[in-house]
Amino acid sequence: MGALDFYNQRYFSRYNLNSDCEIVILDKALRAVVTDFSFDGLGCIIKDISVLEHLNSKLLKIKADDIDVDNLVKVVRVDKTTSGLKLGIKKIGHIKGNLNNYRLLDILAGIKRTGKTGILQMNTGLSTKKIYFKKGAIVFSSSDEEDDRIAKMLLNQGKINPYQYKKTLDFIEKTSRPQGAALVELGYVQPRDLLGAVRYQAEKIVVNILGLEQGSFIFNNDPIPTEELITLKLDDSNLIYQGIKSMDNIEKIRNNCPPLDSAMFFSSNNPDRLREIRPDKNDERILSIIDGDRTIGDIISVSTLDETETLKIICSLYNTRIIDVVTRNRPEAPADTEEATVQPKPELDPAVVDKIEGTYQQYKSLGYYGILNISRDASLNEIKCAYHKMAKEFHPDRYLHFQSDPLKKKLNAIFAYITEAYKTLSNPTIRKQQQAEPSPNIHDAKKTARMEFNKGKEFLDADFFFNKENYGLALRVFGKAVVLDGSVPEYHFYYGIAILKSGRTKEAEVSMKKALKLDPGNADYMAELGYLYLELGFKARAKSTFQRALEINPQNIKAAEGLKNN
Repeated sequence: MGALDFYNQRYFSRYNLNSDCEIVILDKALRAVVTDFSFDGLGCIIKDISVLEHLNSKLLKIKADDIDVDNLVKVVRVDKTTSGLKLGIKKIGHIKGNLNNYRLLDILAGIKRTGKTGILQMNTGLSTKKIYFKKGAIVFSSSDEEDDRIAKMLLNQGKINPYQYKKTLDFIEKTSRPQGAALVELGYVQPRDLLGAVRYQAEKIVVNILGLEQGSFIFNNDPIPTEELITLKLDDSNLIYQGIKSMDNIEKIRNNCPPLDSAMFFSSNNPDRLREIRPDKNDERILSIIDGDRTIGDIISVSTLDETETLKIICSLYNTRIIDVVTRNRPEAPADTEEATVQPKPELDPAVVDKIEGTYQQYKSLGYYGILNISRDASLNEIKCAYHKMAKEFHPDRYLHFQSDPLKKKLNAIFAYITEAYKTLSNPTIRKQQQAEPSPNIHDAKKTARMEFNKGKEFLDADFFFNKENYGLALRVFGKAVVLDGSVPEYHFYYGIAILKSGRTKEAEVSMKKALKLDPGNADYMAELGYLYLELGFKARAKSTFQRALEINPQNIKAAEGLKNN
């Protein structure tokens, strides 16, 4: 399968390809080349321009060598090029394909964007699973796999016992009743609890479907049989989020992520979506280092999680559109597959450029209140409204046509600061501290790192860590110092202390070792690492670490006490 084109997405994601195909026109088979394809269409080039008059509005058959195309198709666009006729082709009727050629996440997202109604059926050879859509929303799912049946799920959850499970199957065999109805009639599930059980079953099936890697699919775009099933409104964003995080195939995760040189920023399209998916602590760690400028590669390098876990979170955030990306180097876009004329690239409005340049020159000196243009006593609702207004005005997606990389970088920086201002001022605890000091006008990374580090030490000295709600802020402050200037050992050391205070002992070890690598003769760092090993239960390692600390400084009290009490 060709590389996903992240830069020219419309309703359905498009994949680049260079493969021979055969188009049947007027009972004549003509050779052509497929240049790109998507769920509902493809682009190809045909050299025989003599067939031009027969293409428009004709239903054709097409067969490609490297992708499974078994649909009637219609030519919706024709362009003459030096290579021949460039065709935009749309699939007609029920859409078929193979999961080897498509990313299931792209299909689900496209169906949602188009608002289609129908049933997406996946066949693996061992099972058949279906997702039901109504106006783009997932309303139900089903599966013929035993583990996906509602009775088996309730058994696995401990809601019914093995005896009840067997009696349910016997009852179904005798009466042909649906499992849900059988469970209620036997008294194993109360009618009021059945809807919750059905919802859990439907959500679990969708999550399991996201893990499919092989099989065929067909999208039947006929109305769904609402009289035969319970239609639910499932939270597709949360299902996709949890489905990706449950994946074990790292290659599949990579394939569903944007390129590593993509800069990540928070999407302003649905600011409540992040709360809806209920992020855990690991999610929050990654969210805290997304600033609109760092690329995915940068975030992987500074993340305290391992690469696989970091990529899972990034992939989940991206595919639920909590974050968006801008890629540094945009490739040439493939042929269009929709009925449309080629649109000229919009010219840069000098007024817009001047506004971006002017805002970039002063955005840090404006501070959080200034960038949102609100007073220091603004209400939470006023902060939210101001954020939406500014985020809409400076959202990078509005300016993807910019050819100037420096201008894009400035725009990303502004948008990241707007997002940071909103996140800070919408948190009462952080806002209270922010009100006590203006936003600094510091451009030097080392000075900024020192300022962030000093701020973090003040938190420590004030027993900041007894307030667990503020762990994330402290970690972000020390983490920012490390990222801005990774050459200072004490930044790594205190970052390790902050991580240790939040209960992540193994990750704290990594930061403390970085500090010791930069300053191997620091007995205090070595002694603290010894106590960390005690927490991990590595007594022998703790003993040797304390001994090394005392070799560096025989007067180190903390190391001596650790060795004595080990």
